[in-house]
Amino acid sequence: RTIELCRNIYLQFNNKLYIEFASGISVKTLNEEVISWMVKAGMKQINIAIESGNQYVQDEVINKKLKLERVKPIVEILKKYDVIVRAFFIMGFPDETIEMIMDTKNFAKDLKLDWSVFSFASPIAGSKLYETAMANKQILIEDNDATTFLQFRLKSNNWKYEDIKKIQEEANIEINFLENYNLVEGNYGKSILIFKNILKDYPTHLFGNYCLWKSYVGLHDYTQAKEIEEKIRKI
Repeated sequence: RTIELCRNIYLQFNNKLYIEFASGISVKTLNEEVISWMVKAGMKQINIAIESGNQYVQDEVINKKLKLERVKPIVEILKKYDVIVRAFFIMGFPDETIEMIMDTKNFAKDLKLDWSVFSFASPIAGSKLYETAMANKQILIEDNDATTFLQFRLKSNNWKYEDIKKIQEEANIEINFLENYNLVEGNYGKSILIFKNILKDYPTHLFGNYCLWKSYVGLHDYTQAKEIEEKIRKI
């Protein structure tokens, strides 16, 4: 059905559209044929839902059962078609250990994505996670209106909130900024696009400005780099 839909879009618009799949797409639904037709239809950016980089968590904790060995080949195919690839990861499931959470961080780093989103496990009313967490008294905040993937609501005997928060913050700064794949590989045109987009929402983000500066320096555009440098000095 996906191929048929994309084929019809391509025949009608002839790749004139800019399509971004904002919601998390399951890796299970992707292969090269599907991806090629999505690109013909106009896909320029995709968000894929991975959630955990630990196979036990995939199979036994969140019951997603995504075979992690499938992920990197799919990411490589998306890169081949010059698609901007973002992925969603979730940390802090009650049955996770710190080692399992670190597996997620390391898995995300190894994928060399354009961007990784690290969120906290959030029990949505009616979900299996919510029912289990309620039964085991693992919910810190019971206000369902407060449910957000950016707010911590769970507790566990396996970890402390401070530990999860530290891993999440370090993963974000390390993988998305200081060791950003595009910066490391010298894909400065793409890194400029990414960091400019970040700075639209967070104009005084120190690491975002630094990475944009580094991108311009990589392109030998010292005029733009100087402007960013002056901006950094004022932050």
